[in-house]
Amino acid sequence: MNCSSGAGRRGAAMVAAYVASKFGIIGLTQSLSVELAKHRITVNAYCPGHITSTPMWDFLADRFGELNGVAPARIKENVVHEAALDRSGTPQEVAGLVAYLATDEAAFITGESVLIDGGLVRF
Repeated sequence: MNCSSGAGRRGAAMVAAYVASKFGIIGLTQSLSVELAKHRITVNAYCPGHITSTPMWDFLADRFGELNGVAPARIKENVVHEAALDRSGTPQEVAGLVAYLATDEAAFITGESVLIDGGLVRF
């Protein structure tokens, strides 16, 4: 199981290195899924969207706030409204997807990068 991001599915301003690393994880996931299939090993990635209750998002909101002259709380408020479900996700929701992908019920899923982002990346 690999951790990518919605940023691995679409580019974004001011985070090019992060986006490139997340695109790379998706490519690694796809390649390893083919390589390990003969051993019946599945390889997938989960791609969370805005999970703004985490320390990573605290850091991002502070940094983006500094760069744009905006309060960190406003940064978080703005990104929440980008998703179709109009809310931030929770770590527990992401954990539920990861747990499912690790079960026997998901044994026929491999090479996928599964978005869990409330409809943030829509294509």
